[in-house]
Amino acid sequence: MTRTALLALAMTCAAKKKAGPSVSVEDAWLHPAPAAVARLSVESAARTWRGPARLAVKSADPLHWEVEDFDQAGLYEVRMESTAPPRFAQVPGAAAPDEGLAVTEGRRTTVTLRRQDAAHGPMKLAIAADLAPVAAPPPADWLRPGTTLYYGLTFDNLPVTKVVPMGLVVRLGAGSDGSRVLTWKVEKDPFRETEITSERVVSGRTLVPPAVVEKGTRLSDRFGRGESVPEASSLFLSRAGYAALESMGGTAFHDDEVGPAGVLVRVGPRTAVVQADDALWAIPVVVATAAGGKGVYAVAADAKEPLVVSAVRPGYRMKLMAIGRPDAAGP
Repeated sequence: MTRTALLALAMTCAAKKKAGPSVSVEDAWLHPAPAAVARLSVESAARTWRGPARLAVKSADPLHWEVEDFDQAGLYEVRMESTAPPRFAQVPGAAAPDEGLAVTEGRRTTVTLRRQDAAHGPMKLAIAADLAPVAAPPPADWLRPGTTLYYGLTFDNLPVTKVVPMGLVVRLGAGSDGSRVLTWKVEKDPFRETEITSERVVSGRTLVPPAVVEKGTRLSDRFGRGESVPEASSLFLSRAGYAALESMGGTAFHDDEVGPAGVLVRVGPRTAVVQADDALWAIPVVVATAAGGKGVYAVAADAKEPLVVSAVRPGYRMKLMAIGRPDAAGP
């Protein structure tokens, strides 16, 4: 029997055998969606940025929000003293009361502010929020070049990351030859460092060759190395691997952090609800396991872009927290 036939038989058997209890939503780290979502725009001498943000509504009337961006975890408080007449408060870190406007239409509120920041001078803030978002399917080109993915990393040996996950930010690109280009930055895990430095974020660029994009079997999602792993894919299954997972129930697979080369076994479909700027997307995913359940993955049910939406590995978890669209409308 040829190697290909043996592999096909192994995958078929793995897919059909009883694997014990089904994988739960908690096992795949597909947590409930946020109750409110926002897109934040910041303009100041220190920073210009626009993208998705966490929104905590402290009060609806008068308005009192805490807005935290997914990029640098910058926290911005917005507070009104009254709505009639509209008057904003002076928040901590500001040299004077804010000036601006808040407009509410249905479940959506847009706030535009001018702030005198005590440390960085004049600042403009614009926040577009949906206070009761309803998840909708993502568009067909939801992972087009220019899209930014904001992952959260939670480590078992770092309890604080279970409250505030460490950040992994990846901007998607594509080469003319079919390669996948990932421009990334990740917060460093101080417990994995061999030298003590003040650097808390490392960045880099990973080029995944076309052959790996199409047919690779290895996955490597550790971006803290500062180097590319051209023989492995990152954040995506290969297209052939995903096709086999769907059609045969399993595919050849090797995740260095989980175990030796083996088979990724399909468990079943789920839905991951993910923030996309100031909206929610209901993303169909396929949950699969490797190494006898040591690795649990939720992979977008997208034949062209089989993105790893969440992954649970020994010692840590990673989850797609938010998506920044390259041409989203709004502030």
